Amino acid sequence: NLLDTAQAIVLTQNSEGKIISLNAHGEMLTRYTESELLGKSFLNILIPEYESQDLLIRLKEIHTGQRIQLRHEAIMHCKDGTTRHVAWLHSHLTWSSEEDPSILSVGLDVTEYKRVEGHLAWLADHDPLTNMFNRRRFSEELEQVLSRAERYRHPGALLFFDLDRFKYINDTSGHQAGDTLLKIVGSMLAQTIRADDITGRLGGDEFAIILPEINADGAIEVAKKVLNQLDQAQLTINNRTH
Repeated sequence: NLLDTAQAIVLTQNSEGKIISLNAHGEMLTRYTESELLGKSFLNILIPEYESQDLLIRLKEIHTGQRIQLRHEAIMHCKDGTTRHVAWLHSHLTWSSEEDPSILSVGLDVTEYKRVEGHLAWLADHDPLTNMFNRRRFSEELEQVLSRAERYRHPGALLFFDLDRFKYINDTSGHQAGDTLLKIVGSMLAQTIRADDITGRLGGDEFAIILPEINADGAIEVAKKVLNQLDQAQLTINNRTH
């Protein structure tokens, strides 16, 4: 009863690494019943990774008592096709026969934490309105491109532009209109530039594009394409067209 009320996956493995028990929370999270997982290899419910062989070796060390505990994170398959990111703690248990549990495995579901962590990491580098790099990350990218250009003697270009009358649009149609325009510009640039080009919103209505490995004529052509594309931008809001 105590194991079933725990808000963590609690399972035991025998000396061959096969599951011999699973608590209620584990059933709820994995969508498998205990009977469905009995006799299945613990590693088979995890998504294989480059370190799976290493993990197998470390789990065997737990079985034999060479290692008392093992911590790791892994992505786990669920019966309904979804996956969960789980932080595992495996502990050595004393055992006398093949049927006895030799490992106690406790898993904490950290899927939501990982999602939030990934989103925060993305926000640290990007402008959420346009999905472009922000000023800080753009500056880092520029430093790297400049360093490579100097080392390998590659030419390159930096385009910088802002949006005329952007303040007027904000003042007459509201900041929501200005935000919508910024999104339109971001989408247009994504369709115009080359795969290796790097875009950034530096703040307000200021944008920049890094064009690695391009000569002056090529940079001018890209600039013309960007201007032609942006000339087609049109925003209608509250019966007013900008």
